[in-house]
Order: sequence, then structure tokens, then C-alpha cells
Amino acid sequence: MGRTQGATGNGRPQNKALNAKLQKYGNLKGKQRALLDKTFSQSQGQADPKDGGPQGLQKQQNDLEKELQHSLKGMDGKSAQKLREAGKAMGDAQRALGKKDLTNAGSSQNQALDALRQGAQALADESQAG
Repeated sequence: MGRTQGATGNGRPQNKALNAKLQKYGNLKGKQRALLDKTFSQSQGQADPKDGGPQGLQKQQNDLEKELQHSLKGMDGKSAQKLREAGKAMGDAQRALGKKDLTNAGSSQNQALDALRQGAQALADESQAG
């Protein structure tokens, strides 16, 4: 136990950076969840005109994917692999929205959300192991 306590005490800046990353992925999950809700509303014919239809949602998905890709620079390990899977699913959702295929877009957005969750969990696990 002493080793763990020492690592925690010495690793404050690292913990701060880790917490910032985990918070960032938490924010991304929230944004992805909100986008999934908007896509579902559109598929039910209850779209908010402010969202700009499928093209507006496609742009929002693109912005989210860019934000994720930017955060992945310099990362590796299982967490980065899962987060890259999230990025791929976001790209799939983006393409489906471009085709106005809301069903497949929603499915891809769900996959992105799951991969974001798994990636954030893997990042937390890696930090505990490290």
C-alpha cells in the first residue's frame, strides 16, 4: 500500500492532467448523448428547427469527432484504442446523417457513446495501474 500512496502523492500534476482528460471525455459523452437524442427526435419527426435538420446534426457530429481526435494526440494503450473506435463510429454517424439515414446514424452514435465510456474507463484503469 505504501507504494500506491507514494505514487499518488508524487503524481499530483499527472493526476490533475488525468482528471482533466477524464472530465473532457465526460463532456464528450454528454455532447454525444445529446446529439443521439436530437437524432432520435428527428427520426420521430419531432426535430428542433434550430438543429438544422440532418445536415446540422452532421456538422455537430463532425465537430465532436474533431474534438475527440484532437484529444487523442500522443495517447496510446487500450484507452486510446477504444477512443479511436469512438471516433470511427462518429465518422460512420456523420456519413449516415449526410445520407439522411437517421436509423443508422443513431446506431453509430450509440456505438460511439459506448466506446467513449469504455475508453474513459480504460484511461482510469491505466492510471491506477501506472
